[in-house]
Amino acid sequence: MKNEKILYGIGIGPGEPDLITLRGRNIIEKAECIFVPKSSDKEASLAKEIVSALDVGEKKWIEIHFPMTGDEKLLNEKYKDAADLIIKEMRNLKTAAYLTLGDTLLYSTFIYLARALNEATDEIKIETVPGITTASAAAAKFNFPLAEKKEKVLIAALPDTTDEMKKMIAENDTVIFYKASKHLPDLFDVIEQMNLSNSSVFCSRLGLEDEKLIDGRFEPFVLPEGKNYLSTVIIRRKP
Repeated sequence: MKNEKILYGIGIGPGEPDLITLRGRNIIEKAECIFVPKSSDKEASLAKEIVSALDVGEKKWIEIHFPMTGDEKLLNEKYKDAADLIIKEMRNLKTAAYLTLGDTLLYSTFIYLARALNEATDEIKIETVPGITTASAAAAKFNFPLAEKKEKVLIAALPDTTDEMKKMIAENDTVIFYKASKHLPDLFDVIEQMNLSNSSVFCSRLGLEDEKLIDGRFEPFVLPEGKNYLSTVIIRRKP
């Protein structure tokens, strides 16, 4: 349609600006407005910081606060409010972009935002641009294979109990744990107990200035100091 409005959901990768896809960058350069998520009112959006390192020209940036909470009612209200904000801001625009770390449809706020936007209006078309996942970037950083031949790969949020961790690892050839910061000490213990240190890797804030990396093939799994947000662990049962 001639007057169609489009919101592009763009995955910008784990942190390094040059890992943003060419398609994603082209759309960012052309978008009239860019929406970015942030987890705290007191801190700037990490997605904005990453993209600001590129020369994408002057843009209207709008930060949307999504609190780090398990309260689904509160989060649903936040996504509805965010959808209303986007509808309002796009009233006189044709294109806008929403940026999210990693891939757009893997543990991303964009999933819920797009759902809320579709429920609120049919005047904005949503197009999704994939991004490089943290798992793929981490595997490349360590030259660490994710799967061979007919091996099974599990991508999951790190569970709360060590029994669940052990079960997931035992039933798959490779396990990629996202959202791992809360129970990292327990997971490191499990890796040691299962004798999998030499076939496991850890990354936190990959591609950012304060990234933390552990390659279990060459060093012990010792919990790094400080905050370990945006942590991912990859475990293979075969070295």
